[in-house]
Amino acid sequence: MALTSKPNRRWTDTFDSPAGDPHLTRHGLHYRLGGAQGCFAIAEAVLTPVGGPARYLVGAWYHTAEFADMGNRGPAHSGNYGAYASVERTLRGKSGAAGYVTGHLRAGFAPADRNAIAWAVDAAVSATGLIPGRAADVTTLGFVHAALGQPFSAAAAAADPTSPAPDFEEAAELSHNLVFSERFSLQPDLQYIRHPGGSPSLPDATVLLLRAKLAF
Repeated sequence: MALTSKPNRRWTDTFDSPAGDPHLTRHGLHYRLGGAQGCFAIAEAVLTPVGGPARYLVGAWYHTAEFADMGNRGPAHSGNYGAYASVERTLRGKSGAAGYVTGHLRAGFAPADRNAIAWAVDAAVSATGLIPGRAADVTTLGFVHAALGQPFSAAAAAADPTSPAPDFEEAAELSHNLVFSERFSLQPDLQYIRHPGGSPSLPDATVLLLRAKLAF
């Protein structure tokens, strides 16, 4: 269930309450509901100044289930929560036209005693029609840094003293969405990942992806 309200032209509020922890079938579907899963709720507020080039978002979420302590230091924690904020801004041009450039910056956190990732920040810039003759294509350059919490890192180091404690994962991504028609597009995507899985002992990884989108 989701509820969205718009008290005025500048503000938008969103309330969402999907099911809690998923109990998935082998096909990735969720059929089971139960009290142990708890309830997940998220609320978001959006401020869009009239005529301005930017919009601002803040949100928070809460999960009523129980969560294990990341440091294995005691009983499970009752409930989980987190918050985030972001800004999205038009840097140049008009939406949907060649030469349109946008950027965003976002940050969020969650308590480290019950979440492996304590905080994260990401940023990206997207440009439409960057390549001559490809007015509808969108090129995006992004970066994300996710910091692992101290309790999780300490527990991992205690479990495997011979390996460095996990600390963070970073990724830089470059993608280009090739639009061939309203129904079909291809998106090659290149990613460079530091500390895969948060492990400083693993070599950095280069990942190449190709996404296809077909609409009927």
